[in-house]
Amino acid sequence: MREVLRYARFVVLFFVLSICLMVPRAFASPPPPPITHIDQWYIQWLDEASQEPVLADVMDQEHNDRWIWSTENDRVTTKPDGFNSAWIKIEVPDLKWENPGIMLDVNFAQQIRIFNDGYLIYEDERNYGYETNNILLKLSPHYYNKPIYIYLKGNADSSSLGIDGSVKLGDFQSMNSKYLQKNILDIILGCTLVFVSISLLICMLFVNKIYWPGWNSLCLLMLSLGIMTLTISPYLYAFFGKSSRVYYYLFDISSTFIMTWIFLFFEQIISKGTSRVLKYCLRVQLAISTGSIAWLLLSILLGGGVLHYYERIVPLIFASSVIIGNIILISVLAFYCMQRNRESIIISIGFALFALTVVSELVIYFTHTDYEMFYWKWGTLFFIFSLIVVLIRRIINNYEQMLLYSRKLEVFNNELQRSEKMEIISQLAASVAHEVRNPLQVTRGFLQLIGHRSADQKDKNYMLLAIDELDRASSIITDFLTFAKPQVEMTTILNIAEELGQIEAILSPLATIQGGELRVESNFELYVRGNSSKFKQAIINIVKNSIEALPTKGSIDIIAYQEDSTVIIRISDNGVGMEESELERLGEPYFSNKSKGTGLGLMVTFRIIEVMNGRIYFNSIKGVGTEAFVSLPIAEIQ
Repeated sequence: MREVLRYARFVVLFFVLSICLMVPRAFASPPPPPITHIDQWYIQWLDEASQEPVLADVMDQEHNDRWIWSTENDRVTTKPDGFNSAWIKIEVPDLKWENPGIMLDVNFAQQIRIFNDGYLIYEDERNYGYETNNILLKLSPHYYNKPIYIYLKGNADSSSLGIDGSVKLGDFQSMNSKYLQKNILDIILGCTLVFVSISLLICMLFVNKIYWPGWNSLCLLMLSLGIMTLTISPYLYAFFGKSSRVYYYLFDISSTFIMTWIFLFFEQIISKGTSRVLKYCLRVQLAISTGSIAWLLLSILLGGGVLHYYERIVPLIFASSVIIGNIILISVLAFYCMQRNRESIIISIGFALFALTVVSELVIYFTHTDYEMFYWKWGTLFFIFSLIVVLIRRIINNYEQMLLYSRKLEVFNNELQRSEKMEIISQLAASVAHEVRNPLQVTRGFLQLIGHRSADQKDKNYMLLAIDELDRASSIITDFLTFAKPQVEMTTILNIAEELGQIEAILSPLATIQGGELRVESNFELYVRGNSSKFKQAIINIVKNSIEALPTKGSIDIIAYQEDSTVIIRISDNGVGMEESELERLGEPYFSNKSKGTGLGLMVTFRIIEVMNGRIYFNSIKGVGTEAFVSLPIAEIQ
């Protein structure tokens, strides 16, 4: 949960910084060179039947009466009937900039060629619907006092063609900076939305799936809005025009799915999957989006009439779906707001601003075809902020419920474990103490008696070794009886190599009898803190299980090594192995794969390693073998 809140704080901070960057700031810098405006030029219309004239022919017609005087007040000139292309001649004064440049806006032109002193300095051709051309060119000082000729070819369906506003001449770097400042909002806002959405989509892979509803739709919505904001910016078309067709299609794809992601978010967060209206609208929007994308792909492949109808019909379908979708969403929000749903109230504030700006600008756009949509981006910010707030509220609520359930589950598990432990202790006390300890004491007494009577020193050593093992067995029984309340014992620094060497001496005969081989490998500089007897008991229990798991012949490898600040003891065998379900039950009382086993050995082993602040985990493959890993904190030698 902390990670989720950290991601949320990161998103909010990123948006705040982005908005701060959007605010213009005044810096102490020298004033830029003045810009000269050219507000008069000539235009010559070409009928559809005539072929594209050669520049040299146009230059020879300088005093032809076909040239028409035009000014910036005419803005985009209305095309005469039967004319679809034109030549524009702009007189360039003698200006003395070190790096001169020219800036002009050409609208409704699908093909543009710009000539200066007979040389082609700019060319662009677009056979798709984006016909706004913001052009910034660097000129050579040698071309002053020489007219610039611009050839324009428009769309047959458009009634206008020409230059919008005045033509600007000035320092190229200064105009480039001002052009960037004019479009900086699109660049910053679009990049911010794309970056944040992709980051959150990646972060979604590392959080619990219960937080996914709403997260995915919000990220996709932010991604679509970010791509739309970037691809609608004239800056990309002006300076990275080679990929202009890609920008155009990316804008179409992103805008097509906008309402789909909004309905998906509302269906996941507000109605929680219970509203039939939102489910139906989501399906309809998904069908419209999928159909529009399929039509787009088909028009890209076939072009011609298919692309023509796509550019005329799909925008109308998109606008209709946005208007109708907004009406439905407002109605749904109003219904939930009347039920005092706080999340609906929060979304209503952001959504009202977003819907108002979008609908207003769509109306203006379809009534004034030269209008550039701008204010919807601010509505987008408010709307996204409201969705983020709602999503964070939902995540916090889910986290609080999960904490409550986990606490209840923890209490229940503790009570269950305690009752199981008490039952195990009572059974061990009744069976082990009376059935095992007494026979061991009797056996120990007779071994002592035989050892005293024996004259062979070798036999006496064997008797002493047997008595030591009986004492160790008695100590194990004592551990069983005191399992629930382990007593604090004297601990010392243990040399792992020495302890494993003693274990090897004890268990090698047993491994040989079983047909196996016991191999030990350890660094002599590994030390841990613990009780030597208890440590041997834990490792011996694991190794004995490996020996008993050998089919006929095999090997058991014990390797000790250091990993960071822990000592790892790996015990591996090539025995029968275990299934995943069996691995999960290791350490449970009375669970054993052996016919006469009780499972208490591993239970005690887990407890001993736990008291030593260590950990045990197993890997096993059925029919291949088993690996046991014992990790213990390393002890430093003073």
